[in-house]
Amino acid sequence: MIDESDGNIDLLITDGIMPKLTGFALARALQEEKPDFPILCITGCEESILTQEQKQNSQLVVIRKPFPVPELLNEIQKKIGGSP
Repeated sequence: MIDESDGNIDLLITDGIMPKLTGFALARALQEEKPDFPILCITGCEESILTQEQKQNSQLVVIRKPFPVPELLNEIQKKIGGSP
């Protein structure tokens, strides 16, 4: 979400599997620069891949596809606060 008052990004939502750079790699790279930056990763990948990624990044919050919209809103609220 972009805070319109100052243009800062409050949260990154990415897909786990993308061409060229996975969302998991993107999350790791961003967290090297900004360790506390909130990231949600949405994925439908296999459990073995997901388990390996979560071992490498314990702060990574993953939402499995398919998911109900209230679950996504709940995770966003937990990450940045405020009401959904």
